[in-house]
Amino acid sequence: MRILHIIHDLKKAAGPTPFCVNVCNRIAQTGAEVSILLGVADAESKELFTQSKVRLTDQWADINAGPKPDLVHIHSLWTPLSHAGASYARANNIPYVISAHGMLAPWALKHKWFKKRVAWWLYQKRDLEGAAMIHVTAECEIRWLRDLGFKQPYVLAPLGSDLPELSSGKANGRGDIKTVLFVGRIYPVKGLMNLVRAWGCLKRRTEDGGRRAEDGIESSSFIPRPASFPCWQLVIAGPDQAGHKAELVAEASRLGLTVADQAPDELAGSGNHERLPDLVFTGPVYGGEKDALYRMADLFVLPSFTENFGVVVTDALSYGIPVITTKGTPWSELLGDSDSSSGRDCDRALVGEYKDEGQRIVDRRLEAIKTDPTRVELTNSRTNEYTRTGRAGWWIEIGVNPLAEALREAMGLTDEERCQMGLRGRDLVESKYAWPAISEQIKVAYTTLFKCAEQAGM
Repeated sequence: MRILHIIHDLKKAAGPTPFCVNVCNRIAQTGAEVSILLGVADAESKELFTQSKVRLTDQWADINAGPKPDLVHIHSLWTPLSHAGASYARANNIPYVISAHGMLAPWALKHKWFKKRVAWWLYQKRDLEGAAMIHVTAECEIRWLRDLGFKQPYVLAPLGSDLPELSSGKANGRGDIKTVLFVGRIYPVKGLMNLVRAWGCLKRRTEDGGRRAEDGIESSSFIPRPASFPCWQLVIAGPDQAGHKAELVAEASRLGLTVADQAPDELAGSGNHERLPDLVFTGPVYGGEKDALYRMADLFVLPSFTENFGVVVTDALSYGIPVITTKGTPWSELLGDSDSSSGRDCDRALVGEYKDEGQRIVDRRLEAIKTDPTRVELTNSRTNEYTRTGRAGWWIEIGVNPLAEALREAMGLTDEERCQMGLRGRDLVESKYAWPAISEQIKVAYTTLFKCAEQAGM
């Protein structure tokens, strides 16, 4: 099978990049011929691929000169390159898959809505209608597709994470300083203003014994004891977008928080509590620096207003870190069996599992698609296994007060309690969100489409 992937670029910080890279590497490993057409190529792109069979190019001439692919997979929307990919597939009678990667979320559609409305009627709606299958990462994306009127089959395969080697003890180089970590874009939709205000609420109550109530933040007794709070620090890592970091720094200063810019290696060596900033910005982190931050973290927080998946959640869980995130993300699984049903009416990710049954799965799906043409999802008896094992974090309402309360509760746990919660999260990633399982789901979806195309005479 020859598969052509089309993606604008392979930026390290972008969510589609790890999905494209890992799926291509693993499918090429099975003997498929994999090509990637990039809108923007750089010297580092080739280094991301472990398989020499993966061919990269930024020239349409290279694609036209070679054998015609059996399948085209387009990553993301709204770009001239993705439209050109859909047009190429239609012109050559090739089935194509589109990964929207959250770009059909209501919030995303409202962002720069005028330009998107023009693009929608010019080409984007037609490109989506022509897709033989749409790849989604969570159940909420299916609802968004159906609300927009798209009825074609989908494959539900989440973003994945690698499983790092973990030592038996937590040696993070910070002594008794503990870290609450955020990794991602510094952008309004990520909810970082709520995080800064919640952190300011915690800090003020620590200093005045919880007697003050300012800025509309409720006064309560859910703050750690003053003696324990100075050992905690909030670290925000990621690229600044639209000048949002300056807004966060201004708000932190208004709340009386001390702010600093520090590299991850500087954090690891900081041990003076008297000079410990309340909030640290590290800038973008990759590779070893990102690994070091996750290893020193005691809690991870993703306070987003909306996420179609939130791959940083699986990244944090893979390091055994408990996670606090909002109901704007599809992560009710963090609650385990304590409240696992509460997310049924929210944007919850119900993820199909890995099941290597080869041709039998393909034959079964080909038969099922005749009666239910909307779903191409793999499940097995392990799908709900994690919900019996307990919590791995907090799934909370969006807002300052719920976030402050969750932070208080998490910071008030013992190291052992947080460790046990983190290990349950690691088990979840290992069973459902590791790349081998996800790549197998995509492979079966490709094979299903290929068989359908053969039967249809494409």
